[in-house]
Amino acid sequence: MHYDFENCGSEYVYVFLHGWGLDSSSFDKIISCINNTSYIKIDLFGFGKSDNPSDYFDTYEYAYQVFLLLKSLSINNIVLVGHSFGGRLAVLLSSIFRINIVKCFLCASAGLNRFSLKKLIKVRMYKFVKWLCGNGVISCDVLKRFGSDDYKNSSYLLRGVLTRVVVQDLGFCLCNMACNTTLMWDKKDKATPYWICKKLNKSISNSNIYILKNGEHFAIFKNVYKVAKIIANI
Repeated sequence: MHYDFENCGSEYVYVFLHGWGLDSSSFDKIISCINNTSYIKIDLFGFGKSDNPSDYFDTYEYAYQVFLLLKSLSINNIVLVGHSFGGRLAVLLSSIFRINIVKCFLCASAGLNRFSLKKLIKVRMYKFVKWLCGNGVISCDVLKRFGSDDYKNSSYLLRGVLTRVVVQDLGFCLCNMACNTTLMWDKKDKATPYWICKKLNKSISNSNIYILKNGEHFAIFKNVYKVAKIIANI
């Protein structure tokens, strides 16, 4: 797993966890606005300069690999910054792992699911079409019409990993998040809807919401200076 570690000897170490389909460089502009701060930015397995994950990977394995990295570097006083999929890992790291998390920033974080009849119908339809393709009834090209953009843009291996990741609901972890948590969201986010933010805020005892008004799911990258200022002010 590739990472860049800048040790400035500061009190806190910022750990940046990127979203699915991105890599650690997505945080570069934000990092450049936070002066004299130690940080680690990680290319999660399957992205950037890191190797592909093993085919059994899921949310928990990704979080465990980050945990092992931080322990191997003897990192303490950690400030987690997780965007989307990286938010899933931040939730796990700050709730079920024995590691010193000072503060957590969940930016358009994924990790909570709720029943959707529309989604259920899509899943059933996909399985039916996949069965038709497997039995030579129709062309397998039809399958390309199904799935999210993340799924369509992923390799065959990562599609299997993503399929496991998206169904893992982390709601049971939230009551164990003791660190101060800031939720950064655009209410127009369609990838991780605002109801997730509200539920996180309700379930995490020491949490607050900061609303961004531009960029939807990628709002933190459209509001670089504001985000950097909030993150740096811990």
